[in-house]
Amino acid sequence: MSSTLCCSWFRAALFMLVSMGCCAGDWQSTVIADMPTQIYLPSTPAKVASGRALMVSLGGCGQQDADDTEFRDQSNWPATADEYGMVVAIPNAPDEGVTWAGCWDYYKSDHSRSTRHDDNLLQLVAELIGRAQLNIDPNQVYISGLSSGGGMVNVLLCLAPELFAGGGIAAGPALGSSMWQTRKVAVSVEQVVAGCRTLAGSQAEALQTQIAAIVWGDQDSLAAPGYAEVSAAAYAQLYGATKNAAVTAVPGVKLNGLQESWSDSRGPRVLAITIAGLGHAWPAGGGSGASKYMDNSSINFPRVLTDFLFANNRRVQKP
Repeated sequence: MSSTLCCSWFRAALFMLVSMGCCAGDWQSTVIADMPTQIYLPSTPAKVASGRALMVSLGGCGQQDADDTEFRDQSNWPATADEYGMVVAIPNAPDEGVTWAGCWDYYKSDHSRSTRHDDNLLQLVAELIGRAQLNIDPNQVYISGLSSGGGMVNVLLCLAPELFAGGGIAAGPALGSSMWQTRKVAVSVEQVVAGCRTLAGSQAEALQTQIAAIVWGDQDSLAAPGYAEVSAAAYAQLYGATKNAAVTAVPGVKLNGLQESWSDSRGPRVLAITIAGLGHAWPAGGGSGASKYMDNSSINFPRVLTDFLFANNRRVQKP
């Protein structure tokens, strides 16, 4: 075989292998529902026979410029996505976000499926589920986010509980809070529960099969750590879960976490993890680099969250 023919054959074979996803996961850039979106396609088969899980993950304020890939590059999703065969989608907010800081529009409780950033994110999920080649299982759709992204998670878990089987909130203010109410807890558990049920409307029954995990740094000076307590207690009440006595350690690279949980008769429904020494940041637990709001010295929240979601999903039939 000539060297030219050999090289051509090798390039063609390599292209086929990568296209089939056998060698390495990869990020693809696209625009969906007016949002610049990064999609990670895992290199491994789906963990569950019914199809792949989808994780929509949202960066915080200041990470929403159309060409900003900070959250994609430093959130440490690929390794966990490959372990579980999970598709990860990281959209940037439409028009680079709201307010002078460029944030997701999670504020207050007057949300609907056709307004603000809610409809964009719901369209994104519908689009990805509709792509047959992704093989997304509708019973394994999850959402997570940092700061205003975490606030958006709180909105969407309540607004579309039948769509999202679970979520993860990192330093995200509780449902119903405003842009000026980040540093001090301004809503009660009862207000969050009532607001969530109102948003859920006719789909409120789907809250009975939803799960949630919350993580916060005890040194957070931008979003009050007390919001973690409010949100955890509110989800526990919405899910009919009671607090477990045990508090367990979650090891990190340098900064460790302490985990509390709430369960019903079938098992865990809510996790709340406090990380000593962590400020306002996404706990990546590794990965490349660490900007101001991305921390790779703490726990690996992508892995902890995904482990929790896969182990406790109430909508997937287990053998």
